[in-house]
Amino acid sequence: MSDEAAAEFEAVRERLRQVDMQLAGLEQELAEVQRAQRTLEGLGDHAALLPIGAGLHVRATLQGAAPVLVPIGAGYAADRDVETARTGLAARGEQLQQLLRRVEQEAETLAGLADSLLRKLQSSPT
Repeated sequence: MSDEAAAEFEAVRERLRQVDMQLAGLEQELAEVQRAQRTLEGLGDHAALLPIGAGLHVRATLQGAAPVLVPIGAGYAADRDVETARTGLAARGEQLQQLLRRVEQEAETLAGLADSLLRKLQSSPT
């Protein structure tokens, strides 16, 4: 019995590690969406330094009403107006938050199961 419980505990612990990695990725993606939302909100006509690689930057004038390139899948992007881009980002942010909540619930369930299995292992005679 304890070998089965130990194997089950290890499987649950491994799945919990995978879920934790998934949570970290979702949190990072959500932070990126939120940064993009703040950037879109701050768009206007002003000068900026744009990184072009190797530590080099070029001065540019940003136009707040200029189209935004929005990813549409398979590595393609399309011009969209700023408001459409904002709407798309808001929808993506909400999707990520819902997914994050579901994965957090899974992590809580797995943690509870791991605790239960650990108690079972600790109380069983060896």
